[in-house]
Amino acid sequence: ENMAAVKGVYQVGADVEATYRKFKLGRKYRWVTFQLNNNDDGSKMYDVDHCEEDRSKDVNDLCKELPEHDCRFVVFDYEYKTADGRPADKLFFINWNPRSAATTTQMD
Repeated sequence: ENMAAVKGVYQVGADVEATYRKFKLGRKYRWVTFQLNNNDDGSKMYDVDHCEEDRSKDVNDLCKELPEHDCRFVVFDYEYKTADGRPADKLFFINWNPRSAATTTQMD
């Protein structure tokens, strides 16, 4: 049985893993957005939507770039200084799910 045809099972695009590896290990991007696309055969696939290379951008810039009427998954690299002044960072996984998105999109 084709796993892609099973309801609720989604494929991952070939570039997703490589992009995430560059993001996490190479600190190449400030954030990466992923979107769920419909394939011709009716299956669904996660693909890379956008890679932000400008590391001077912050979460406010990310919010401006997210679509108003569509869902996205985001991995965001947040840099900060600890209380004793050491640089640190955290990766945040964000599910962007605006109320204005189509109900079927919100449920995927």
